[in-house]
Amino acid sequence: MRSLFYLSCLILFSISSCRKGSPIVEADSGCISLGRFSYNVSKADSAAAVALFKKNNISVGNLVFRRVILNDTSTALNTNPITVYQHVQVQQYFNGLPILNSALGYHFKNDVFQFTMGTKYTGVNLGTSQHLRLSQVRALYVKAAEKDISAKDSCLVTRFGYYDVGHDNNAPPSFVKAWWVTPAHAEYPLGIFRDDNGASITYFNGIVTLF
Repeated sequence: MRSLFYLSCLILFSISSCRKGSPIVEADSGCISLGRFSYNVSKADSAAAVALFKKNNISVGNLVFRRVILNDTSTALNTNPITVYQHVQVQQYFNGLPILNSALGYHFKNDVFQFTMGTKYTGVNLGTSQHLRLSQVRALYVKAAEKDISAKDSCLVTRFGYYDVGHDNNAPPSFVKAWWVTPAHAEYPLGIFRDDNGASITYFNGIVTLF
């Protein structure tokens, strides 16, 4: 009997320890779908951007074009010939998943590469499996947005990817898996949550206050 008692205590201790190390995230049975980012870049602009990158020996292997501007001209007085700038904003992808918090801009002058703006990553040392269920991701968002919208009755869309938590503190890259969540037909409110423990990384209701 004493051995059985000790075994029961050991099992209870193990369960308690597991729960303590893996916080329970509530679920919500409402409407939510897993989507992918899509950008309004035409096939012609995309092809032109690819040609521009190849001309400058820049790989596009892990990049998706977000915005392409090919005719940003400078017509300063007495300037001849006209200077043409090209700007290409991209989303970086690794292991098939997007970097959620860092767009990267490539800038060219007369088809010649000049500089980048943003953080250029070389890889992500994480897998692609998901810890949270969609119902749990929805519950996290509904709770975060309750003061701004009636998310309880709204359909939501989420994207799954990587977030560099070191980027916000000017620290070396430190990636976590994360969920990007918005209403299905709006950009805001936007919530981003960690996949490992459900913690909120950032939340923005889209309202900018001017002082």
